[in-house]
Amino acid sequence: MIDSAKEIYLQGRRIVTVDGTDYGKLHDFIFDDKSGELLKFVTTDGIIEDILRGRNVIPVIGKVEFGEDTIMIANEASQEISRKGGIG
Repeated sequence: MIDSAKEIYLQGRRIVTVDGTDYGKLHDFIFDDKSGELLKFVTTDGIIEDILRGRNVIPVIGKVEFGEDTIMIANEASQEISRKGGIG
C-alpha cells in the first residue's frame, strides 16, 4: 500500500538562525538553474519594510532544518546576508 503524499508549503515560514535570530518570513528561493541546488532564501518583513529596506537574501550555508513553522539556518549564514531592493 502506498501512503498518500503530504503537501508541504514553505512560503511564510520564519527563517531563524540556530541562536534564534529571526530574519523574517520566507518569500522565495533562488536555485542554481543547472544543478537545481538551493542557493539562497529570500525573506520578507512585510510590504512596508520591503519597500523601505528591501528583502533579505540569505545564502544556504551548512545544515538547514525544516520545522513545522520555521526554517532553521546556520549562524554563519547571517554573516553573508544581503538586501535586495528597497528605497533606503
